[in-house]
Amino acid sequence: MMITLAEQNFLRRFFLQQFDKDEIKGFYFALQIEIDHLEASSREKLMADLLHHLQRQSRLPELLTQAMLLRPNAAAVLRPFLERLDNLPINAETETLPPPTLFNAASADETTSESLIFISYSSRDVAWCQRLQTHLERWLSRNRLSAWDDHTEHSHTYQTMQHAMQRSHVAILLISSHFLSSDFILTEHIPPLFSLQSRGQLRLYPMIIKPCTWQLVEWLQGLEVYPAHQQALSMHSDSQIDTLLVQIASEIIQHLP
Repeated sequence: MMITLAEQNFLRRFFLQQFDKDEIKGFYFALQIEIDHLEASSREKLMADLLHHLQRQSRLPELLTQAMLLRPNAAAVLRPFLERLDNLPINAETETLPPPTLFNAASADETTSESLIFISYSSRDVAWCQRLQTHLERWLSRNRLSAWDDHTEHSHTYQTMQHAMQRSHVAILLISSHFLSSDFILTEHIPPLFSLQSRGQLRLYPMIIKPCTWQLVEWLQGLEVYPAHQQALSMHSDSQIDTLLVQIASEIIQHLP
């Protein structure tokens, strides 16, 4: 069973964000994988080699299961991968999975004239992006959501991102300290989105997902931030977060043409 290169890169970055070197080495031991120079290898190489090996052996579900046991809060991101992998036939070596929800450069489907919702977020806040998308998908088809983080590395992907901005009527900014410290987001997302807003082409929705010094950010001044009480979503219980996301999502939907 195979996953696409984009999906593999997504998983590699996600694991590197979530697990330190000792924990990644622990996956090797837990899955009984022998490797030379285990101690000498960098964390990045260990993770890349692990994913490559498990994909060739059709054992990725075992890694995802181990990761969720170690990090229960990672289940929101990893479970959709696990469910799709478990539903594939074991011999589907040439078959690839559909794109994951968050790695959707192709979400900006150029064959449809419908407007998009552009979501800008830090790659370290991927779980929050997926949680928001789950609520938006109750009203919208997935191909109207275009989520972009700060790892747009190739020119073709970059051009697709720019096209997605131009086709969007709403842009959601998932504000956190990681978001505010991302040079890529601050230089490649924010200026063109503000330019589109100044021309009346889209509306910006800054959403405070984690406590940070957003009040000191000049370009956020004058914008209406969400939640309305301006307390970060992460400061609430799970049920309260879902309630707030439903309220925010329903308001956003009302501003789509």
